[in-house]
Amino acid sequence: VSKTETNGNSTTIENSLTDTIDYRVKKVWHDANGGETKPDHDVTIQIYQTTNGGQGDLDDPYVSFQIKTDGTITVVTDPLPDGVQVEDLEDGAEWDAVVKDLPKYDAEGRLYEYILLEAGGENNWFPTYETVRDPETGDYETRVINGPGTGERIFVRKVWVDDGDVLHREPVAFGVYYARNVDEHKAGDAVLDSNSKPVTLTLQDGVWHDFIYLPQGVNAEDVYVVETTMGEAEVEYNTAGGAVPTK
Repeated sequence: VSKTETNGNSTTIENSLTDTIDYRVKKVWHDANGGETKPDHDVTIQIYQTTNGGQGDLDDPYVSFQIKTDGTITVVTDPLPDGVQVEDLEDGAEWDAVVKDLPKYDAEGRLYEYILLEAGGENNWFPTYETVRDPETGDYETRVINGPGTGERIFVRKVWVDDGDVLHREPVAFGVYYARNVDEHKAGDAVLDSNSKPVTLTLQDGVWHDFIYLPQGVNAEDVYVVETTMGEAEVEYNTAGGAVPTK
């Protein structure tokens, strides 16, 4: 949007970015064997707004709505932000929704990032998230999968101190390591998954948040998360133990 103001011999032209994006939510329920099943309870979806790669607090959701077991949607946020709409996603699925016309930029022209979380958990059902962002349109899509179990996870956010320079951000990888001697593991050992491979996480393409899901029997208080690479470069730490800190 361009606004022109003329005062005598001077002309001021103010440009602002006003694009919007959509956020699609696909809700899936799994049984203990990983097969799809019917929903166990209503769920509340909360979407938070922060600058892309920023350190904004996740105190109050920007948009919140409930998906009931029969597939109907009830908007919790009242009133919704100007222009924002919450609708059924017309793809034939029973528990899908779309949040339309979310602001893409803030007043300073910085790109927004939207973080989706399911509020609370009920009856020992544990949500996992698969989030992607279209690099062309900026639209988001998150697949929220609820399965039985309590789960153990760590929420990871990458904060960039670059004044919103999103064009020069490279993929960032993280590793998970034991913080103390537990069972047969020593402090600094990599946490392994069920296939004996290190548990890792990569953030990229404007989605600078995700969960690390820990293997069964590994507690969050016994591990720590370390940034290991940015692009193709290893992240080095000033430790005697090598690139990865041991505590």
